[in-house]
Amino acid sequence: MAAQVVAVAAPGGGWIVRDNPNLRTATKINDTIALCLRAVLCSIGRVEGSSMPRIEGGCLCGAVRYHAEAEPVFTGVCHCRNCQRATGGAFAPVIGLPEPALTVTGPVKTYRDQGDSGKAMLRRFCPECGSSLYDSAEAMPDLVMVLTGTLDDAGWVQPQVEIFCDSAQPWVALGGGMQRYPKMIGA
Repeated sequence: MAAQVVAVAAPGGGWIVRDNPNLRTATKINDTIALCLRAVLCSIGRVEGSSMPRIEGGCLCGAVRYHAEAEPVFTGVCHCRNCQRATGGAFAPVIGLPEPALTVTGPVKTYRDQGDSGKAMLRRFCPECGSSLYDSAEAMPDLVMVLTGTLDDAGWVQPQVEIFCDSAQPWVALGGGMQRYPKMIGA
């Protein structure tokens, strides 16, 4: 049976996650998911009995490879200026994965950026070819955000949310029925 991620509103505000054994503790899940929802959270709602997507990828030159054995926690697109600069594109499409599920082989360099929360955003890239690979945020300590362009097969990815749409390039119109937010979700 494939793991399902279900985000539900908590009494008194905030969010909780049920049925995701990949994240560490209920308290941390509460905090992480609340911040994650502000950053790009959605449930991809896999049907029970469906197979997990094959999550493998790497950089342009092949020096860095990664794989994960987990369902994505969220999928989304970020239009913030820092993601535009980091990717060299108009936006950053990502899948969020439990950090312990990601295995990386090969040398990776880290650039320490500052997120909108004021906390560190650690952007990982190949030191040889410069490919941006994945990010992690101090605001979401148990998650990594893998850039979908580095996946060997990204055909299954269906982003559900766009954030920082106020920073989107005027010529970008992704469509697809995604929820759109001017800044972070809830901001």
